Amino acid sequence: MRNILSGVAGLAMAIAIGTDPASAFSGSYSVAIYDGPGHGYEGTVCVTFTQTGNIYGFSDSGTWTTNTLFGPGVYVHDGKQLRWYGVYGIPTAYIGWTFFNKTTKTGSVLPGGYEGWKFDSSTGAITTYYNGTTKVTPGC
Repeated sequence: MRNILSGVAGLAMAIAIGTDPASAFSGSYSVAIYDGPGHGYEGTVCVTFTQTGNIYGFSDSGTWTTNTLFGPGVYVHDGKQLRWYGVYGIPTAYIGWTFFNKTTKTGSVLPGGYEGWKFDSSTGAITTYYNGTTKVTPGC
């Protein structure tokens, strides 16, 4: 199951454009999550990004962890876009998360969005699980 979702995440990461090694991304951020389509506030989580530089050939990339049940995962940053991915299991399925946020030259993270995909282990079906928007601010 994880291999299927890892492959999908890898394909999505391959679409991202180039890497700017001069702008390293790391640190702890508060991520406010708003569930779609109404974009109602779901909560805020603390996400810590640790640069390792070894994810899918991106020099500005690494791992992330959080203080909630989703994650951990990996991220890539190309100086313009931050994309972070993770998978977790529930009793009958695996959920794959994709988050995306534009970034500025000064390293600020702009509002973005997310999608959650559910892989049902009993049927093999992949369906949309959650989607919405995020607001990301430095510090937790």
